Amino acid sequence: MNVVVPFSWRKHVGSVVIFGSGLQALWHTRLILTLRDEEVKNITFVSSTKDRVDKLIATVSEENQKHWRSRCSVDFLDNTTSDFLLKLESRLSDVDCIFCCTPSRKPLFPTSLIDDNISRKPFISAVSSWQDEMIELDPSLLRSVIANNNRYNPLTRETKGVIIVNDRDF
Repeated sequence: MNVVVPFSWRKHVGSVVIFGSGLQALWHTRLILTLRDEEVKNITFVSSTKDRVDKLIATVSEENQKHWRSRCSVDFLDNTTSDFLLKLESRLSDVDCIFCCTPSRKPLFPTSLIDDNISRKPFISAVSSWQDEMIELDPSLLRSVIANNNRYNPLTRETKGVIIVNDRDF
């Protein structure tokens, strides 16, 4: 839940990509819609399990009718197809927020899809790597965020990005 605090600071939240289709993805979606429902235009779930995403979308759609009545569209991107990277590149070209909700053991997307193709960098939440061998983001992306002078840190007002972590030493 801590991740929604910096998400709530985000100025642009219209296009959201969520990697994963489990309970974390569901709860992130609920919080996204609870906090910013009128501003969110599209949520794309990236997963290899279409049946699970279909259930997730059905749950979110039902809850949306009861709670938020958001006009947000929801869709699915299958990460096992041969044209996945092309579709992901297109989706990330104007993404505002990325939420990583997987137990991945490799980066979910290449840094180049963010660094090379997007003028306004997205908010990225990667909260699911709770074991040493798990990794959702390419380390080069993290280095890029803090080294590049065309980012903006809203806390320090410096022109460098910010990475918020649970345990700085770790």
